Amino acid sequence: MAITALRRLTFELNESYRRNRGDVQGLVFRHYPDFVLNARLNAIEDQVIVFAFHDVEPETFERQLRHLRENDYHVLKSADALLACLRGEQPIQPKSVLLTFDDGVESLYTVVFPLLKQYGFHAVSFIVPSFVGKVRFCTWEQLQEMHQSGTVDIQSHTFFHRFAPDWPRAVGCNGIQGGLAEADRYPTMSEEYRRAREVIEERLGKSVRHLCYPDYDGTKASVAASQAAGYVSNFWGVIPGRKTNRKGNDPFYIVRVLEDYLLCLPGQGRRSLWSVAVRRVKQNGRPAMKRLLGKPRPIPELVGCDR
Repeated sequence: MAITALRRLTFELNESYRRNRGDVQGLVFRHYPDFVLNARLNAIEDQVIVFAFHDVEPETFERQLRHLRENDYHVLKSADALLACLRGEQPIQPKSVLLTFDDGVESLYTVVFPLLKQYGFHAVSFIVPSFVGKVRFCTWEQLQEMHQSGTVDIQSHTFFHRFAPDWPRAVGCNGIQGGLAEADRYPTMSEEYRRAREVIEERLGKSVRHLCYPDYDGTKASVAASQAAGYVSNFWGVIPGRKTNRKGNDPFYIVRVLEDYLLCLPGQGRRSLWSVAVRRVKQNGRPAMKRLLGKPRPIPELVGCDR
């Protein structure tokens, strides 16, 4: 009995760390942008802060959009717009941010899309073609509508949601286990990345040039594979030594910050790092404690989105 309880505790601790490792490393080793770590910083200039979202709640997301509008932040329209800034093809306006959404879960259409239109903002969505149309994910018809509106820029999140540092392991998401059972299809990184791009282009009739890594993490091999597959940029999470995105930065190493820190952006209604940390502990700790104190159950494989 004690051994089973210890195993469950170990699993929950490992799961909690897995979901928050980038966050922990970013804060402890100060990899995050200065506005997160320095409450006295009052200006965001010569850089683009890229925020990473997954599933969202209406009240929280609208509060974030309101913070951007009331404090005059400039929300970029597409991944191409960010690329142009990094290449120096267009100037980086003060208070520039980019909103990105991973996976293509259904709240992208039911919550994000209408609120973006209401506030006049835009976003980039990185989708997994093998997830489209599954339960709790967007359909191709919904993705087409968002693309045609010009509000959401649809790009690639790989075909099977595989984790580059542990290729070909697939990372499950929102109840879907990823492409682990189909590892023989598109066995190389470049094949999978190319197929994801081709399918999205075929279904939506648009150019797909930007790749986002599942679980925020890539490798040198995945960067080379993405280049071979026709991509011009890669989106990550925390990258040691690079806090933000500036003119001249390598577009294959675009860093992103978790959406929790959006309300830490300078301006009226700014929240402290402490308040965000407390919220994240509550958000991630309560489910873990409920699972830990609940009825014994088989310990599953460590898969799942970071939200």
